Amino acid sequence: MQLVDGGVHDNQGIQGLLDEKCNAFVVSDASGQMLDETDPATGLLQVLLRSNDILMDRVREEELFSLLGGGQQPVGFMHLRKGVSAQAIGWIDQNGNPAARQTERIPAMASQEFGVDPSVQELLSKIRTDLDSFTDIEGHSLMLDGYLMSAPELKRAFNVSPPPGSTSWQFLDIRKWVAKPTPQYLTHLEVGQERLFKVFRLSWSVTFAVFLLLGFIGWGLWIWQQERILNWWNATLSIKHLIAGLAILVLGFIPWASRMFKILRFLRSPSEIALRFVLRGLLPAIGSIFVWIYLYTFDVLFMSLGRVRRLR
Repeated sequence: MQLVDGGVHDNQGIQGLLDEKCNAFVVSDASGQMLDETDPATGLLQVLLRSNDILMDRVREEELFSLLGGGQQPVGFMHLRKGVSAQAIGWIDQNGNPAARQTERIPAMASQEFGVDPSVQELLSKIRTDLDSFTDIEGHSLMLDGYLMSAPELKRAFNVSPPPGSTSWQFLDIRKWVAKPTPQYLTHLEVGQERLFKVFRLSWSVTFAVFLLLGFIGWGLWIWQQERILNWWNATLSIKHLIAGLAILVLGFIPWASRMFKILRFLRSPSEIALRFVLRGLLPAIGSIFVWIYLYTFDVLFMSLGRVRRLR
């Protein structure tokens, strides 16, 4: 048995509740939503990724339509683009001209009505969904956003209001920036869309210090191992190197070739074991060194720069 990510269908988890005839739903959808692309990439990888996004978006819509379209049970539904306006894309006629003027779709409830600036809501909807480190600014903003939008939604769906003098949650410390964002705060949320090296976009001083340190390390290695580096650079490929490279290449093709040529099937298992060791053991082990360095340097700096007390 191999466990895989269930994607949006598993994350929503609505169908199982519908099957059990549940009669009240509170749906908090924090999944990343598909955005419009006016000039989509045409590369193979980009097309495959976009196709997967389209599939996930359709699954998400069908799950929600099956819930919201019935009208037989009250539903409180919160999502990260709640209160955000969007452009309605007009049809194009047979001559390639827009058949209808593009108009702005105004939401039933604007984000300002539950205390969130539209620019903040837009950036929060684009924030990464990877399970990596989130700063206090990012985490508190997401929690407060859901907290604020849930009050009017639960009031509408279930006539439920939070009791007066509710708990003083820690994430309330970000409230004034969520309502009236500063350029520094918006920059931090914008950087939150990235997956790697976010710290470089938050601080030029950190960027300069890192490149200066790398320069000193490179200079020190050159002084220490200059002769060995020059010998390696000027070395020519030997027959042994070529044979080793060819053997690795052939090893990778054996599992595929054994499906076509029966004579090679006895080599399939050893080659697969070797490939699995390289791909699932050796390469991840080498990569983990760089991940460890990243987590204990750049990630620590990023978390430090993302503390709420640093906001002005």
